[in-house]
Amino acid sequence: MKTDMAILHKNIGPIWKLMLFLYLEVDVPETAVRAVLEQQRQWRLKKAENESQEVIKKRATQKKNRKRRLRHEKTRMDSIRATGVTTVQYVGKSMAVDQSDSSDEDETVITEDNMNSATLAITTNSSSTVATTNASTQAAATSSTYGTGTEAGIKQILSMQSRIFIIFDLEGTGGNTHRDSIIEIGASAYIPHRIQDLETPLEFQLFCNEDRYFPGNVTGQTKLSTALPSFLDWVATLVQEVQEKLQRTIYPVMVAHNGYAYDYPLLFKEVHVRGMTDLIVARMKDCNLHFADSLKLCRELKSQNVLKTTSVSMESIFKVLFPRRRYNAHRSLEDTRALKMILTSRRVKQHLQCMETKNVTETTNTWEKKYHHYNAVTALKLKFVENTPPHNSVIKISNYTYSKLVEKNLTYEKLQDLYAQGSTVQDFVNKFKSLGFKEKIQLIKL
Repeated sequence: MKTDMAILHKNIGPIWKLMLFLYLEVDVPETAVRAVLEQQRQWRLKKAENESQEVIKKRATQKKNRKRRLRHEKTRMDSIRATGVTTVQYVGKSMAVDQSDSSDEDETVITEDNMNSATLAITTNSSSTVATTNASTQAAATSSTYGTGTEAGIKQILSMQSRIFIIFDLEGTGGNTHRDSIIEIGASAYIPHRIQDLETPLEFQLFCNEDRYFPGNVTGQTKLSTALPSFLDWVATLVQEVQEKLQRTIYPVMVAHNGYAYDYPLLFKEVHVRGMTDLIVARMKDCNLHFADSLKLCRELKSQNVLKTTSVSMESIFKVLFPRRRYNAHRSLEDTRALKMILTSRRVKQHLQCMETKNVTETTNTWEKKYHHYNAVTALKLKFVENTPPHNSVIKISNYTYSKLVEKNLTYEKLQDLYAQGSTVQDFVNKFKSLGFKEKIQLIKL
């Protein structure tokens, strides 16, 4: 009853009291009627004031949102112009369509159908000279946006070729790329061209290392020495078929989220351990395979306020872009599908061509440096442990200090010589700090 009374009071005001008494045919004193009518007048004034404030607030919010949309649209158009999209249009059948005005859902590429009926033209007054100027301007804009030099920007663009994206993900036995092993390989291809009737499947998945634990419903495990060549065969077959469809040269770009820190190092480590480095690297070069990390792109887009998320993890970005959808994380094929949805979303898709890529040689050289550095750090740790007395079984030295010792080429023996040069322990500590170290190192058996 009290709830019903509160609802009436909120909707029609205190006048509901008089209406109730009239309905019950009960006489109401004149003073009471006047009091209720005064309450009703005050209620109407207050309601009108609240409604006006809500209208003002609503209009202010709409104006703010409109400015935000205009700002985002300006950022989007600047990004498209930076990649050179606005300088190209299709001219054919008495029709010219500027790619910059197309929808985000459309692909800004030339398909096989419109290649026959349309001519690719540069929308400038002249042709070769202006096209060269546009290419250099495009490279400079891309390099200034993403913090790379002009030469690196030109290498990123690779305007004479087209590329397809192999969304790649590995699942391992842990998070250490030097000690853990691969147990699952997943990939999903994204082809930014409208091609129909592809015989090669667009997804790849294999469980490997059959000596590892798998859930009961997982079958068909394959040895990693067989799984990796199978994966590269799939990539080569897909690239060849797409090239035949498009009648032009393309190259695949392998994209992994946090790939430079986890997926690629783990991949090359497994290849190295099995003695397959030369074979796998040669196969990758035959495919003209390149590598990219979507995490770096997402960080850049977050700094430009294109992605409004507190974290650049794939789960957080997916939740922001697709709040009503969920996916089974930490399964390689599901992760690649989710990352493919992120990269092809309207906010991210237009920036794909600006994603920095590395070739096979650059990627393997980077991994080799990290791998040798890790081995050197491990050897130095072992040397300290071997010289630790029984009463102090653990030497408290941070991994950062071990890493800096290796970078400065300070072996255990060199530290002993440095200690011998001083007359006191404090002399050694001062020399050690002068090299940029803050921690004290306890040397045993000096």
